[in-house]
This record gives sequence, C-alpha cells and structure tokens, in this order.
Amino acid sequence: MRLELPWALLRRLPPAPEALGRRMRWPALPSVAIVSRMWLDADELPMMEVGGAVVLPASVQPGWRGLLRAAAERVGVDNGVALALAFPAPPRLASIASTDATMPARPTDTSVAFELRMAAAHTVSADRLAGWFTGETIEVASRAGLWCLAGAEPRCIATGRLQSWGAGWALALEHVAQGIAHPTPKH
Repeated sequence: MRLELPWALLRRLPPAPEALGRRMRWPALPSVAIVSRMWLDADELPMMEVGGAVVLPASVQPGWRGLLRAAAERVGVDNGVALALAFPAPPRLASIASTDATMPARPTDTSVAFELRMAAAHTVSADRLAGWFTGETIEVASRAGLWCLAGAEPRCIATGRLQSWGAGWALALEHVAQGIAHPTPKH
C-alpha cells in the first residue's frame, strides 16, 4: 500500500508507533536547506557582482535557525523542519517548527524577498523531513544559491560559497545572473 500525505499534515502528526514504523519504507528525496531568509531593496540588486558578497543577517543572531524541506516542496512561510545552524559545523535537525526561520518583516515597499539555499549533499528520508528526528546532522553542498521569491516562480539569481564575515556569514558571489534588476516585489 502506498500512502501520500501533504507535508503540512505529515509534520503535524506524531511518529508512527515503533512496531508500525519498522515496517514502513520512507522514500529518500532530494532536499534543500534554507539557511537565510532576507529582504533586499530592489535598488541593491543591480549592484551585485562576481567577487562581491551578500551578508546573511540571521547568521549573527544567537540561535541561528534555518529550514530543511523537500526540494520539490512549495515555498511557504515556515514549511520545513527547523535546522540549527552554526557553519562550518553541519546543520542539525532541531524541531518541527521554528519561528526564527520565518521571513523577517518587510522593511520597505520596494524590498524583494530572498532565500539562501544549499542543497542537501544526499537524499533525506521522508520521516526526517516530517520532523520526527532531532539532533541528526544534514550534510549540505559546498555551494549556495540566492533565490528571488518575487514573481510567479522562485528563481536563482546568484551562486557562491558561504564564508565567514565578522561574527556571521556571507555568500561570496561567484556567479550573478543577467537581468536581475528590479524584479516585481511581492505584496
């Protein structure tokens, strides 16, 4: 028998009882770690260039959190499993929900929402993506992508590697997409 459930419902359910859980086969899925959510002003976007950096404001806060979700899962306010972040240490599964990983308040009407994403280096089983395990580490790829959430579909506008930046972290830009100036902000 195959059972499919929406992620939001699966994450609200408790783990299967041990006897049943041993018999279940969870699919392993490509996954992505959201290590920062931020707003950038539309006027800042044309200034992005190879060799520059995008500072991750959340990385300087105590208890820095991110989210882990299936790569095919839709972008949402806080859909995913919370990750405790402390690079260069690998991210750890923290709990089912984390308000620390949600999008901060929009600073201006011209601000555009972004997520910094890192692909999980290996597929992650659906029971882990349900949030039923804490403390396990998730290995992430060495490269990260800055995803613009404005418009109909999110799109990657820059890639690079995380590097130490003062007390926090920044994305060192290695590639910047053409034509990123002034995307339409989401309201």
